[in-house]
Formats: sequence, C-alpha cells, structure tokens
Amino acid sequence: MTWSVFEVVRSRYPGDWSKGLADDLERKSNVLIQLTHLHPLVHTVRVILTRRRSEQVLPAFAACLFRLTSVTKLVVAKAHTAMTTHLKEGFDGYTFRHIREIELPTQAHNVLRCCPEVRIVTANEFTNMESSKLISAIRAVCPRVEEVKDFQLDLKQLKSLSKAAPNLRILGRVTLNRDESENQ
Repeated sequence: MTWSVFEVVRSRYPGDWSKGLADDLERKSNVLIQLTHLHPLVHTVRVILTRRRSEQVLPAFAACLFRLTSVTKLVVAKAHTAMTTHLKEGFDGYTFRHIREIELPTQAHNVLRCCPEVRIVTANEFTNMESSKLISAIRAVCPRVEEVKDFQLDLKQLKSLSKAAPNLRILGRVTLNRDESENQ
C-alpha cells in the first residue's frame, strides 16, 4: 500500500541535506494533517530529525503523529546528537498511546517518553553511557515494555532495566559489557 509508511529519510537537496529533510518533514506533516482520509492508512512512520528549524519542524511533526492514530511503529532513523532539548520542547504535551513499537537513537529518549503504551524498544544509535537515558524513559512512562533490542548494557543497567520494565520478556541483540570493577 502506498501510504502505509510515512517516510522522510532522504533529502532532495544534495548539498544541504539537513535543509531538505527539515523542509520535507514540515511540509509533508502539514499536508498529511489536512488529508484526514489518509490517516487510517498510515501504520509506520520513518524519519530523520535534524536541528534545522526544529522549533517549527518538530511541533508540526508531533501534531501530525498525534493525528495518525493508526500508526503503531515509529522509527527515528537518526537524530542530531544535540537535539535532546529540541525534542523535549517539540513534543511537549503530546502522548502517542497508539505507538506500540519504537526504534530510536538514545538522544531521542524524549520521544519515547511520549509513548506510554510502547511494547518494543530498539536502540539504533548509542553509546554505553546513554543506554541509561532509554532505561530512565522506560521506567518513567513505559511500564508495558516487553522487548528491547540492540541495547548495550553493563550489569547495573541490566538490573535497572529489569526493574523499569517488569513485563520484559525478550532481550534481542543485547550486548552485555562487563564492568572492570567486577573482576577485582
């Protein structure tokens, strides 16, 4: 189906890809908000988020995502590493109860905080230290998480994750880092 995936991951401006992505995401979000007959057809959203004009782009995208209640999977393929505050402000006040699966880089943990009914969380770009941000988001608002994928954890984070997600059943492609202090 043509509209089953709403996707903005390629730029039409080869020299300035962030401008193209920002322009496309804002434009497509605003247009899709108006095309209400397409809302039930969209089930997956896949985007790259940039800092370019984020004060306009992110609220438009969040408003669009809020209206797409048939979306069950959100993929933030990439987000700038310095976007944490931008995402918090852009998604402030929104709750996406319809999203059941999310894939995101750890700097987009504020988006995860808007998805209280999520069941599957996949980390797609992280460092070991940042896994704790996703775990904190799960603990705060996502008690129904059943599966995590591509997390890189130490033993302390693994224990924290098990407490944060009491329904956790599956650890998919999780790398466990042994803490050097444990060997002494």
